[in-house]
Amino acid sequence: LALFVLMMPVSSAFRSSPAFFLLMDSTDNWTHYRKMARIKHAPKIPKDLKSPVRATKLTLGVFILGESATRNHWSLYGYPKKTTPEMDAIKDELAVFTDLVTPVSNTAKAMELIFTHSALERPDNPKCTYAQMLKATGFDVSLYSSQSRWGRWDGVESFIFAGSDPLVFLDEEHLTGPWYDDKLLDYLDRDISSQTNQSVTILHLRGSHFPAQAHYPCENRPAALEKFIAETSGPNADTNSYDTSIFFTDSILGKTVERLKQRGGPAWMIYLSDHGDSIGANSWRLTNDRNVWEVPMIIWFSADYANKFPDIVSAVKKARTLPLQSDLLLAGFLHIAGVKGWEIGSEKDFLSELFKPRFPRLIEGGKLEYNWIASPEGTSPSILHKTVIP
Repeated sequence: LALFVLMMPVSSAFRSSPAFFLLMDSTDNWTHYRKMARIKHAPKIPKDLKSPVRATKLTLGVFILGESATRNHWSLYGYPKKTTPEMDAIKDELAVFTDLVTPVSNTAKAMELIFTHSALERPDNPKCTYAQMLKATGFDVSLYSSQSRWGRWDGVESFIFAGSDPLVFLDEEHLTGPWYDDKLLDYLDRDISSQTNQSVTILHLRGSHFPAQAHYPCENRPAALEKFIAETSGPNADTNSYDTSIFFTDSILGKTVERLKQRGGPAWMIYLSDHGDSIGANSWRLTNDRNVWEVPMIIWFSADYANKFPDIVSAVKKARTLPLQSDLLLAGFLHIAGVKGWEIGSEKDFLSELFKPRFPRLIEGGKLEYNWIASPEGTSPSILHKTVIP
């Protein structure tokens, strides 16, 4: 490969090609793979974690990790197409986070920052996983993923979700016929019907990953999906398929909430996307595209949960407009589950009065400052400036 590069008339032509970036990304992912293997075999779980207060009825949490979804294409956030009718209909029941930014645009790295101790200030120190911490405080934790265990969509879930049992990847389940993210709901039904302990179910979607049209039904579509496609299609095919994938994800969120309501008792649902995407850019995420960095996060609580844990619900509502980054959410997620100790309630917990948001906020792995200012119609967003991690 090195000889090939040297023989190129203009070596920069190769360095700017998809093949070069694929090679570099694969090398980077292998390094990441080796690092993450440590937390599976030798996790460093904080010793001061404390078990949650048990509700009268067992609590069930559902954490849904989206894929490549920007909040700027959700009608819940003001997008003109009705892409999220299910969440729009229950908007008053949701905590809708309006200013959340992902610092990275790679799935594996984003998941590490969300679900382990790693942050931009400590990128090589994952210590342990969200699931392992929940497990250590007495929870049952399960993971059901539409993505692959390794490779296809940057996934290293077998390590990032270490502590989950079962750990199920649908492409290993020998399912017949085409299947989509809504198949995960069958596994959620199993968890609901068989629950005997405080539990968290994690669902990992394919969501809106490029090509978006591959991740919602192409035949035998539900009537609502068929109607959305017929009524909202415009001249831009990439935008149409991307918006349809958001609509399909919204239907899964709606069905999840419906199931938790039917179950009764204390329950919560968190939806968060790993990163956004540059729609129509052939899956190459553009640094200067705010759609890559601005991601949706919504949290729903059952009435029984709100009655049992009113302080947590109140704290979540207060945090909705904070300037957040997804590598600084772990303590808050454990707080919602009811876990005590560690950094919960500290300046690193976005539900705490002591919380200190990062300033300035950083993206592209900490290389750039997220510094968009609303621009006049027809002009480009403000330029991003290089910065250094504080």
